[in-house]
Amino acid sequence: MDKTRQIFNDLKHGLYPRASDHKDSAEVGWLLYSTKHQDSDRLANLISTLVQEKVGVKWCPIRTNERFRKSSSEPTTVSIFAMHIEAAANRAVLIRQKLAKWYSTTSRIFPDGKKLRLVSPFQSITVFSQKAKYAALVARQAAISTRIGSASCYKFAANLILDRPAPDTKQTLCRYLLSIQSVNFPNTPMFHTVDKAFRSDTGVTFSFHPENAEHAHAIIAGLLCYVREYANPWFMRFFAEAYRQQHETSWWNPDSFEVDTAEGLELMSMLDADGEWNLLDPDFSKATTPSPAAKVTLSDTYATLYKDSDSVSTFRPVTPAVEVNSQPSISFTPRVVSAVPEVSGMSDNVSRLSDMDSRMSSLEARFQSFHTGLQELKQQTQQEANQNSKSLKTIIDMLLTGQGGTYPATTNGQFTAPVSQANPLAQQPFAGGPSGTAGSGS
Repeated sequence: MDKTRQIFNDLKHGLYPRASDHKDSAEVGWLLYSTKHQDSDRLANLISTLVQEKVGVKWCPIRTNERFRKSSSEPTTVSIFAMHIEAAANRAVLIRQKLAKWYSTTSRIFPDGKKLRLVSPFQSITVFSQKAKYAALVARQAAISTRIGSASCYKFAANLILDRPAPDTKQTLCRYLLSIQSVNFPNTPMFHTVDKAFRSDTGVTFSFHPENAEHAHAIIAGLLCYVREYANPWFMRFFAEAYRQQHETSWWNPDSFEVDTAEGLELMSMLDADGEWNLLDPDFSKATTPSPAAKVTLSDTYATLYKDSDSVSTFRPVTPAVEVNSQPSISFTPRVVSAVPEVSGMSDNVSRLSDMDSRMSSLEARFQSFHTGLQELKQQTQQEANQNSKSLKTIIDMLLTGQGGTYPATTNGQFTAPVSQANPLAQQPFAGGPSGTAGSGS
C-alpha cells in the first residue's frame, strides 16, 4: 500500500483506501465524545472483536445534509470531525444494532473504559424535529473537540502494552489509567481517553477536561512514581529502562500532588545553603514558582456539555447516582448551572450617550467643513468681482480717449457722426475718353 501511495503521489494523485476495506461500504454511525487523539486502528480492532464483523474507523467530518457536496473554491461552513465507523453496506444496520449494547444511552459499562455514544448517520433521520436535536449533538461534539486538553508521555518501552492484562488482576494499564479519580470532581475519571500517540511506538497521549489540566499534567510528569506508588507493580516493566533508572530515587508526594525528584530537592538545598554568598537585593530566590500547568478557569456556562444525564469523564458531577465500583464509567447527576444575572438600564443609557456623542462630533466636523467652503467661495466671488470691475473701467477709458476705437471723440465726450468727406478716395490719373472705358488708343 505504501509503494502504491508513493506512485500516486508522484503523479500528483491521492490514494485514500476505505476504512472498512469493503467494495461496497456504508457508514454505521459516528462516535460522540470521540477525539482526534484516539488511535483509529486500535478502536477498529476493538469494535470488530465486539460485533464479530470487519469494520473500519476513521476521523472525518460529520455529514449534516443528504446531498453529496463536491469540493469547490467557494468558502464553506466549518466542518466538525468525529470518529466514524464503516462496514459492509448490507451489514451496516445489523452492526449498528449490535453496537447499541455498548454505546447507547442506556450503557453504563464501556469496553475499554472510554465513554462514547454511537450516533446514527444523518441520512437515517427522517423527522424534522429530530434533525434539530441532531444539530445539537454536532454542536456538543464541536465543543468537546475544541476545549479538550491533551498531553503525551514518551517514557514507555512500547505503547502496544496498553491492552496487555496483568496476570493476577486481568486489568490492563489503559483501564487503570482511566480509573484514576479526579481531584476537582470526585468519583469521576481524571482522563477522558488514553491511547497511542500518532506515528509513535513509545508515546501515549492523554486527553482530559480543561479543569483537570493542572493535576493531569502532574500525573503525566511523574507517571512512573504514581504507578509505582498506587498501581500493580507488574506495570513497572512497561516503562523504559533509562526512565526507571532516572526516577529510582524519586517518589510521589500526595500532599503537593507531584513527584519529588533528587535533582529538585538538591536545587532547594542550594538556595537554602551558603547564605553569606547571596548578594541578591531583593532576594527573589525565595519566591515560590507556580506550577507550569496553570489551572484553567472557565466560565460558569458550558453550553450543552453538562446537560447529559449520564457519566462522562469530561462532565462535571455533583453526586454519583450509583455506588462506585471497579469500572471506570460512573453515573452522576449533572450540576445545574445558574444563569448569569443581567444588568439592565445602565448599559442602554451608556450606549445611547456614546452614540449621541459620536453623532454630535460628526455633525460638528461637517458644519466646520461647510463653513470653510462658504468662506472660500465668498473670497473667490469677491476676487472675480474686482477683476470684472477693473476690466470694465479699462474698456470705458479706451472708448473715451479714442484709443483702439473707430469713431473719434470730442472734448466734451460726445461722438461725432461720420461724413462723406471723412475718408476721401485718392484721385486716379485720367485713363480714357468720356465714352471709352479702356483708355485712349494709340
